Amino acid sequence: MHAACASALPGIQRVLLSEGQISLTLCFGELLTMLSEQSFQADEVRMAWPAQGGAELWTRWVIQALCRRCKRGTVLRLVPATADPVDVDLQATIALLREQGFEWTSATT
Repeated sequence: MHAACASALPGIQRVLLSEGQISLTLCFGELLTMLSEQSFQADEVRMAWPAQGGAELWTRWVIQALCRRCKRGTVLRLVPATADPVDVDLQATIALLREQGFEWTSATT
């Protein structure tokens, strides 16, 4: 994986795993632009939650673009999974995700 991503330039990178059975799509660049330019339907999304700057990254517009790339039943996971569920910015982001139809069950799953 490191070799596949080490020299990644801005844009879309696809990494095939398990003899092509799994396709990992990585977007390098400004988040809203990357989401707006894509037409995939994700099965799972790993959402980075930085200790600082979470609210600035996960705006209403970014969350709407993200939701357009998800199909019904898409699993959303926080990375790292140890994010503090009482963080004010995280709670605001969870509220935005709920507005878009996500069901929130746990801040650690």
